[in-house]
Amino acid sequence: VISSVSGSNDQPGQTNLDRLFGTGGRAAWSPFVNRVEELGIFEEMFRRTHIAESRPNPDDWNAPRTNVLCYHGMGGIGKSSLSRRCEQAIEESLEPDLPGGSIVLRIDLGDKSFLDPEAWILSIRGAVGRHPGSQFPAFDLALASYWTKKHPGEALQAFLDRSSWLTRVSRNDRLNAQVTETLQDLVDMSAVLAAGRRISERFISEIKNGTRSRRLLENCQPLESMLSSDPDDLLMYLPYLISWDISNLGPTNAASRRASRSQSLALTIFIDEFEVAQNASVSRDDIEDIICSTAFLMPNALFVVTGRNRLRWGTAVRESWCRFAGDDRWTGLGSTSENDNDQYLLGHLSPEDASKLVWARVDDQRESAEVKAAVKTIVDAAQGWPLYLELQTTRLERRLSRGQEIRPDDFGGPLNVAVVRVMQDLDQWERDLLRAASLSEKVDHRLLAAALPTMRSGRIAAFLEMSIVRKQSFFGLNDALRESISDADSSLVDRWDDDEWEATAHRVLTHLGRLALGLEAPIAHVAGPTRDLERHHDAVADLQVVHRGA
Repeated sequence: VISSVSGSNDQPGQTNLDRLFGTGGRAAWSPFVNRVEELGIFEEMFRRTHIAESRPNPDDWNAPRTNVLCYHGMGGIGKSSLSRRCEQAIEESLEPDLPGGSIVLRIDLGDKSFLDPEAWILSIRGAVGRHPGSQFPAFDLALASYWTKKHPGEALQAFLDRSSWLTRVSRNDRLNAQVTETLQDLVDMSAVLAAGRRISERFISEIKNGTRSRRLLENCQPLESMLSSDPDDLLMYLPYLISWDISNLGPTNAASRRASRSQSLALTIFIDEFEVAQNASVSRDDIEDIICSTAFLMPNALFVVTGRNRLRWGTAVRESWCRFAGDDRWTGLGSTSENDNDQYLLGHLSPEDASKLVWARVDDQRESAEVKAAVKTIVDAAQGWPLYLELQTTRLERRLSRGQEIRPDDFGGPLNVAVVRVMQDLDQWERDLLRAASLSEKVDHRLLAAALPTMRSGRIAAFLEMSIVRKQSFFGLNDALRESISDADSSLVDRWDDDEWEATAHRVLTHLGRLALGLEAPIAHVAGPTRDLERHHDAVADLQVVHRGA
């Protein structure tokens, strides 16, 4: 089975004239192939979590969790394409069945900002705040308690102002106002904030004096203890309160709350590049522990995780640093086939699907014996790897667009050979931009302009639209491709020498250093998605990547 999911830059039905005028190879390549079964699994879990008559209850702390779905596999195998197709399915076919509405949040852990537990939790609160007319009183009270004790004298708005990316990810620019409005409905905040570090005693006293806030303490039984807790301990359990608030949106009595639980807000969180969290975590309170705890404490939210490795939350190996790990808690994330049914290894494409994928790009050449032979060579050599198919098909398209001879022997070979051939077919300015882009995990227009100061702006924009440039929440190259470019470049006639690589890396480092220090103005958005490289944490992380590469 084969279908195609494309972003706004897709150019379906490309013709010879498209290729003649230079658009060949620039259509968005976003393959979603041979994944119908995996998509069906997502839809089934979505209905089980959000549409079933009896939705999971966040107060049932003993029940095993089945609200995490993991797709894992090697780089370039199609994890991100599948994840985005799942998101698209919510809007197209699943959302109409949701009487309480749907909120989707996508978090890419390639953005190092999300390794900060506060940023992780605030992004979720910001996302659910998009639900019209909703309030989250239990969470907002606990957040005020946490924030005042952990950051005395610092307003939440000041943190949000420094973290403009958080607003864009959650798509909510009223987070601070929403929290303030909720608190004003519940408690005299001027008196509470004046209490400083004695926040807990004054907070609880003020809450018990109000009718609505007193009822909140009665209904949400853990809340009073949480308000009195150490802030670092409280932070780990804040997600429970978001889940409780979601489960209790609207009704004020217990019977009504139980009856309406099946109609409450449906929250789905997509987490990309989870291997970043796994590699960064070695003890409790690290980011994997935070995410595992969040998923456990929010059983009425669905988490869709993609990464290179399986989740180990249902095994003993993770119990030492994930407080909610264990096979009794995650019955679908274990280590055997019997208890590992909520995570799926994405395999390579079948030869039939790989062939269909290539022919979808060169469909008008089916009568050409040479193209047929080239396609067969590409499919045989790719062995079902989407990244390899993408590179080779891009090369085939460009040669067709230029009227060059198509010889089957010009295709195939190992990945590094494919990269060399693709680079040979690029124009010199495209090769230079590809080399510069390989120096950083994520790029944008301004970074490439800093790397290559004489490069024309229009050419940078054209490069960012090429199919080999990933266009998700940021611009960038596939890791396997990025790591192959330097070696492939050494085989080219116009290869960069060591001085050219060093000078370009120095310019990239200087640019990222200025971003990390806040010396650069915010980056202007270019057409399509962008990664906001003005983020300080991101810029520091990129400095480390470029430094290692240099």
